[in-house]
Amino acid sequence: MSAIAASSSAIPSVQMQLYQMKLQQARQAATQADNEVSALESQTNAARRDASAARSNVSSLEQQTREAQRASQSTLNTQGQVTGRLVNLKA
Repeated sequence: MSAIAASSSAIPSVQMQLYQMKLQQARQAATQADNEVSALESQTNAARRDASAARSNVSSLEQQTREAQRASQSTLNTQGQVTGRLVNLKA
């Protein structure tokens, strides 16, 4: 009878070890997933900063383009004559 009791008490111990191994593996997988999430979040933040800088650059270039276009445009006065920059006529 004691042999049966000893073997039956050994089975839960083996099962317990198996569950503990599975638990440890699950914890390691979760830790690895957390690390991957952190790395991807860092990459995402860097990409967002790059995109923001690129949008700022586009905005600045668009503004410079508008200013250059305004500076180079001739306009008509009320009599339909072209007006624009003054030219040095002394030459």
